[in-house]
Amino acid sequence: MATFDDIDPGLPISFRAVRMGTAPEGIAALLNDVLGIKEVIEGIPEVAPVTVTGQEVPRFLNVVIRNGFWRVRFERDLQCISEDTILNRPVLTTWLRISEFHDFCAARWKDQWMRDLSNVLRPLACAKALHSIEFEAYGRITERNETSHNH
Repeated sequence: MATFDDIDPGLPISFRAVRMGTAPEGIAALLNDVLGIKEVIEGIPEVAPVTVTGQEVPRFLNVVIRNGFWRVRFERDLQCISEDTILNRPVLTTWLRISEFHDFCAARWKDQWMRDLSNVLRPLACAKALHSIEFEAYGRITERNETSHNH
């Protein structure tokens, strides 16, 4: 698992609305047989991801890092599930239930991007069309990242 200390504060972070959905037909049987799961997390095409850039990134990271309660929740499932081969960086991903994310946003209304994101997601949450928020950030360059691409 990763921590917020592994996130590069100089690169964008993004939030994407996701819900539980059915896996594509060819993959569904394999997922069920191998992992025992029938549903997958899928993006909601009607809701554009919200990307945070510039000075808002370290500000957001510092808010979470300084607050033990929220740090534990964001880091609970933070992991590298893919890699950006152009930037040669791990992409760190985690998910928060929509109710948790709204609680987090409610305490931070001074940040315009959080107000905007929360306002976009509220109707979907009320309609139960939204399950979670997916959070993605780029990991810092480490010696391991560089050596894995130099072979």
